[in-house]
Amino acid sequence: MIQYYVREYERQRHYIYPICSAMAGRKVETGFTIIDLKGGSSSLLSPSVNKFIKIASGICQDYYPETLGMYARLRERGIGCTS
Repeated sequence: MIQYYVREYERQRHYIYPICSAMAGRKVETGFTIIDLKGGSSSLLSPSVNKFIKIASGICQDYYPETLGMYARLRERGIGCTS
């Protein structure tokens, strides 16, 4: 799963962001992540899911900091959003 996550970041960096930049007429280099927690909250996630999120976040912060945009947690008690 982590390899897929890294591969997708590389795909965004090399293909998606340049295409979006060309279409928008300006440089696009950040994303917006939505975490949909329908019917639950982040405290109900399994330990393996929490571990994956922690590892994936670390990879993003360490290797792709220029792409960090915003994320939102939806359908949770109180919507959380950060930039």
